[in-house]
Amino acid sequence: MTFSLYLRDRKAAESTLLDNSVDLAMVFEPVYMNELQILICKEQQLYAIMPSGHPSAGISELKLSECMAYPLALPTSEYGVRHILDFKANRSMLDMYAAVESDSFEFLRNYAINESCITFQIEIGLPQIVEELRLTARPISKADMAVGSMYLIQKKGRTLPVAAVRFAEQLIQTLSQ
Repeated sequence: MTFSLYLRDRKAAESTLLDNSVDLAMVFEPVYMNELQILICKEQQLYAIMPSGHPSAGISELKLSECMAYPLALPTSEYGVRHILDFKANRSMLDMYAAVESDSFEFLRNYAINESCITFQIEIGLPQIVEELRLTARPISKADMAVGSMYLIQKKGRTLPVAAVRFAEQLIQTLSQ
């Protein structure tokens, strides 16, 4: 038995489910929910990630507007993290400018280390070695910005292979903790 893991933006991940290229997808803030079956949904708070010596590193919880005072390394618009950032910025009439954009969260974290800027990630994506990377992760206040949701999904009406069902069960159990 083999598994393949693909990194995709939310629309691409959903498209691969709909064309039966993959059995399961974990998607933050999906686009086409009506054609998908939700196996589990888990709220995900947004975090600002910055170098440990950054001026905002000492603040326990940040507002998005406070982050705007610094250069930002942002994911591209296809990703759910950028979607919720843009939504909040537009509703609050904040000017959000990217010093750099990338579809790689690993690149964005490394850019933040080297350029002393702020990037963003949901809690499930925070590296377990944040301190070893000389980074600090601070939550964006839930009062300032609503949390997003991470979904484990499959195509509605599709019968999954036994291995995919077992893998989904393990993911559900882990995410439920």
